[in-house]
Amino acid sequence: ADGAPTDIGTVECTTVGNDYFTLLERRRVEPDGNLVIENQLYRSKNVESLGTKVPLKEHPAYKDLAEVCAFPLNSVGLVWLKAPMLNCVDGSYDGVSVFAPAVGLIRNIDKNEAQLSGEFARGESRVILSADMLNREGVFEDHLFVGLDEDPEQVGITVFSPQLREQAFLNRKQEYLRNVESIIGLRRGTLSDANMEDRTATEITSSAGDYNLTVIDFQKVWEEAVQETVALCCALAQVYCLPLPQNPEVSIDWGNGVLYDEDKKWSDYKDMVARGILKPELALAWRFNLPCETQEECAYIRNRYLPEEKVESST
Repeated sequence: ADGAPTDIGTVECTTVGNDYFTLLERRRVEPDGNLVIENQLYRSKNVESLGTKVPLKEHPAYKDLAEVCAFPLNSVGLVWLKAPMLNCVDGSYDGVSVFAPAVGLIRNIDKNEAQLSGEFARGESRVILSADMLNREGVFEDHLFVGLDEDPEQVGITVFSPQLREQAFLNRKQEYLRNVESIIGLRRGTLSDANMEDRTATEITSSAGDYNLTVIDFQKVWEEAVQETVALCCALAQVYCLPLPQNPEVSIDWGNGVLYDEDKKWSDYKDMVARGILKPELALAWRFNLPCETQEECAYIRNRYLPEEKVESST
């Protein structure tokens, strides 16, 4: 009901010698809340077929696995990295590659690159002359001299140098790249040349906003997955009687990036301190990741980091 998976099947394929092994694992949550794990091993002589079921001990890596086991976990024991939007492969929230929506465009870019390379190859100068003028020992290179079995008096020597159309191919490549940026939510200019065309301030802001929203969505996905992973580890610790904290706090710092500039924020804090609208203890607490909730913690920061004259004036 809450969208969490309650029954999952996984497959692991390995080889030992000339045998192909397939381990099938099913994890399901029973109505009583227990996690039941079932393992089945199959062996075959070719990779196309599942083969016949064999005991788990037939494979050295699975000899200690139990065919059926249960845990009081009320979870499948796995964390689902749920995508922030429906994917374009099967329409579910399962994660796919970021570039999956643009696979067709990327193939077009590859084709465009091949055509551009061919344009340069065909754009090389050619010298057309009668075949009897070619030296059979390879003095004339074949990619430059082309021989024709015609009358030398009719053929003579002709230089053919076609005009290159590389700019047309490059323009088309830039259009493909801009379409890729649009379809997968990248900021304009991340892949393409942002200076290729004039745009209004509204268009630039909209492009950056879509990109920032995409990054924020994926950051939320990872944060939720990490929190669920920590909660799962705590639950497993209880099952195995390991000394772990019950409800540990999760703190994730994404560092500098497109959404956050630590140096700029530090400059803003220093400016606020200089203007007298922010206590220096709070700025230093942020800079060095120190607690500053109580008077004792702020006093420690003053005595530890501030010069003596600053400590006296602050006091």
